[in-house]
Amino acid sequence: MRIAAAPGNRNYTEGNMIKNVAIVSLSSGIIGEQSVKFEVDIGLRRLKEYGLNVKFMPHALAGLEYVRSHPEKRAEDLLQAFRDPETDMILCAIGGDDTYRLLPYLFEHNELAAAVTEKIFLGFSDTTVNHLMLHKVGLRTFYGQSFLSDVCELGPGMHAYTKKYFEELIFTGKISEIRPSDVWYEERERFSPDQAGVPLHFHSLSNKLFQDKWAEDCALTVVAKDKNTTWFVVAGEDTLPGELPRPVENVSQKEKELRDKQKHFERVLQRIAGAKE
Repeated sequence: MRIAAAPGNRNYTEGNMIKNVAIVSLSSGIIGEQSVKFEVDIGLRRLKEYGLNVKFMPHALAGLEYVRSHPEKRAEDLLQAFRDPETDMILCAIGGDDTYRLLPYLFEHNELAAAVTEKIFLGFSDTTVNHLMLHKVGLRTFYGQSFLSDVCELGPGMHAYTKKYFEELIFTGKISEIRPSDVWYEERERFSPDQAGVPLHFHSLSNKLFQDKWAEDCALTVVAKDKNTTWFVVAGEDTLPGELPRPVENVSQKEKELRDKQKHFERVLQRIAGAKE
């Protein structure tokens, strides 16, 4: 499914480093659900306003259950996006918790290494695993915005900090410098059509004590290391400074789920580390 750029925005396209964007669902298939179609439409409109041509890969809109049940199709979409000579950027729909399941379909026979071409790959959260996979086959990637979480933001527009770096990337194909945001936003309580155009409440980070506490809470933990790169995961990223963790009703079950995911992730890292160059 390809969505053409709006004719009136041709001036954007002429100045863009990025012209053609492929959206992939490598984790959750939520963007294929009817309940979020209005959000997807918001995101598509914003991308077209930049003069971008947008293509959903064949299974990106297949829905939660199908995408969950078919990791091989997710891998197929990623490989196809890399093989498409017209695609400039691969934009991940959203994160999730099981993109590690793509591993055998990308590495068993060096499929990813054979398909990868010089394109911009953008996403975050569960997509961290995909970044590690692409790093292994020699591609530099951008850890940043996802389609549903950022481009489809329900407020009047993308958040200013997000928009600034997204525009720099599509206009220039690179990010020259990353500086921290000077604000943080409260979480949106509802994701429903009546929230479209409703801005989130935000707060300044100018207070030094607040900044120091934030840095203390967001400790870095090494999760993988090779001769070129040390990879980090930020701990406590979902907790604001001074905020107590939310209570968990079934602690033992939650701990078991976290341990299982950690084991899966460790196996993924080991397999990526042992993959053939």
